Amino acid sequence: MKARFYLKPEFNKSGEAPIRVSIFIRGTRMMQGIGFSVDPEKWNLATQSVRKGYRNRSGHSAAEINARITKISDHFLDYELGLSDKPTTAQLAAELRQVIRCCEVRMAALRKDRTDPAALREQADVLPGNGAPAAPSAYSYVDAYLRIRGREASWAQHTLQMNQGFKNHLGRFSKELPLSYFDKKGLAAFVDFLRFDAALEDSSVRKIYKNLVAFLNWCQSQGYAALPDVSGYHPVFKIPAKPVVFLTHSELMTLYRYRLPKRGTSVTLRDMSGRSYEKTVTAPAAMERTRDLFCFCAFTSLRYSDMANLHRCDIQDGVLSLVTRKTNTRLQIKLNSYAQAILDKYKRQHFP
Repeated sequence: MKARFYLKPEFNKSGEAPIRVSIFIRGTRMMQGIGFSVDPEKWNLATQSVRKGYRNRSGHSAAEINARITKISDHFLDYELGLSDKPTTAQLAAELRQVIRCCEVRMAALRKDRTDPAALREQADVLPGNGAPAAPSAYSYVDAYLRIRGREASWAQHTLQMNQGFKNHLGRFSKELPLSYFDKKGLAAFVDFLRFDAALEDSSVRKIYKNLVAFLNWCQSQGYAALPDVSGYHPVFKIPAKPVVFLTHSELMTLYRYRLPKRGTSVTLRDMSGRSYEKTVTAPAAMERTRDLFCFCAFTSLRYSDMANLHRCDIQDGVLSLVTRKTNTRLQIKLNSYAQAILDKYKRQHFP
């Protein structure tokens, strides 16, 4: 978003806070009021809009205020596309004045032409119990989604926790917005909320956004709403590639054969950036078991979760057979001599 909206931390004579817009384009920032003030309790920080049904002390409705906010936001998205150079603060301020003036002219024309009762109903805010009933909020469907979809797909505990996190973020974004809110602008607003208000890294934003898309697609499949923009909107997430860290065969065998001193030791290690640091080992027996478990995973290609879930009865005649926890895939792995040697080393010990 090129324009973000805030309430000024000072109240005017009516006890309301002026709405200000911060516009940031190509390194130039300009902050200015948009001509409206509201009661802070009626301001939705997550959606940067005024709550439906509200009318400020000057008589301006939430629909009128939100329309100006949307118009300003849309205008500056288009404005940047036509730029060839970095704009000045004065240029941004002039553009904002022009947008506000256009909004004022349009609203004046609407007020003049509002003589038809049908037009009046169309322009007015619709309140529960006053005209058409308000649509159920998107948030109100989340619990049913988690319960039904979680059961159908046999979600693991980790997946349940991730979707519970998505529910919490959606609740902080808004518990009142209907499903129809999530068009391209609504989806972009949710992504911006995660990035700027929740201050999440893009890797986390992408995961939560995928949860939102899955939830909205489920709502469509249940017939709760038609959301055509969900499949067509693809935000860009800037996630740096993670370095692939691995041991060479020589390094793995050095680790496998290394004998830890019985009284402990200190070793110098290097992190992924090449910086050296010292590690002190005070419990060599526990460290030796940890080393053997790590090497067993390397020799068998097992994830830690599958290795930790392994039982002795899963190994017969030198072949390891199990169903993986993450992908629910059945594997059969023939043990090499190094993996078998680790098993033999602990064959007389009993573990949980």
